[in-house]
Amino acid sequence: MQEKNNVLYVRFFGAFSVRWNGEQLIYGRESQFTHLLQILLHTREKGADRALLINELFQDREIKDATHSMHVLFYNCKKRLKEMGLPDCAYIVEKSGRFYWTGEIPVIEDTVEFETAFQRANASPTQEGKLSGYLTACELYGGDFLPMRAESLWATQEARRYGDMFSDSVNQAAAILFDLKRYDRLQALGKYAARVQPFSDWEHITLKALVGLGHYAEADRLYRETERQYAAELGVQPDTRMLELREIITAGRRSGQKTLETIQKYLIGKHEPEKGAFLCSYAVFENIYRVMERMKERNGRSNLLMLCTMEKADGSSYEENDLQEKLVSFFEDAICTSLRKTDIVCRCGRLQYLVLLVNTVPEDCADIQARIDARFDMPESKYKIRYDYRA
Repeated sequence: MQEKNNVLYVRFFGAFSVRWNGEQLIYGRESQFTHLLQILLHTREKGADRALLINELFQDREIKDATHSMHVLFYNCKKRLKEMGLPDCAYIVEKSGRFYWTGEIPVIEDTVEFETAFQRANASPTQEGKLSGYLTACELYGGDFLPMRAESLWATQEARRYGDMFSDSVNQAAAILFDLKRYDRLQALGKYAARVQPFSDWEHITLKALVGLGHYAEADRLYRETERQYAAELGVQPDTRMLELREIITAGRRSGQKTLETIQKYLIGKHEPEKGAFLCSYAVFENIYRVMERMKERNGRSNLLMLCTMEKADGSSYEENDLQEKLVSFFEDAICTSLRKTDIVCRCGRLQYLVLLVNTVPEDCADIQARIDARFDMPESKYKIRYDYRA
């Protein structure tokens, strides 16, 4: 995501950081100033009451006048924020005994985007809408909420709430992907979940995907490695879901080796695109792109990378409820049906698609863009497509 100027970008998942106009203002360093900022930024809608701030900021210190100490901290906080280059304003506002982050400096927070995607998925009436929302939520979750604040009741409660949302998102997305037999994407989801939330038995999703793909030997290796890690780190065995899959994996390995002809028929059938271009996940796209770049060194053919971004025709920003999943699906269809079967497409953002145009030169781009625009054009449409190319 390209960051806008004069907007504070705040990250709480995995580690704490604050960015302003492309610069990192605060890393994960621990201090009263950092702790105060974390609370004010995260509670900026409802505000933080005096008791919460005093308990969180001075719980390990013996002080005679907590209110005075808090106001001194506020003063120093405002001074530091101004020195960091933020606009001069009343950064901390008090209303009816509660303290708020100023409304003069806009904030984009990863936890808010995550929860918005999760709620949008829950509210979606379609399977594809739910899947898109849950996968977006999973991608936005970069790890536990403020893991360095394990001693803070406020932070641990939020961490538990977001962790439950992430677990729900993974389980819901996995169930849909399994029903759709999209095992490659299911495998990627399982690996990602196990990485950002380790020792939570997410390996069973990856195993389920590998079984669906018929990769029993790889599934067996993963099972054995997971079993070893859980025993070494936690002294426990994997959960019952993995134990059930273990029997399936063992049976699959005993079923005998496949012939090359059988494997080829499976690969052709599996990857036959339904639309003009080959639509795949970002992980698959990444591997294809790297292979094509290597091939280009030998055959000299020119490949172009094209980024298609849907945006408001009048240049204004969109509202979240303004975007219907069916419009995004229409956007995807316009791109895929306008390209050749040799071109590769993947969704790389909420409103973006990445395209690898094989054996294409920049002079061809105008015609390609015109074909997509013609299919995307709708009467009184509020949206247009912006194109970026790179060889």
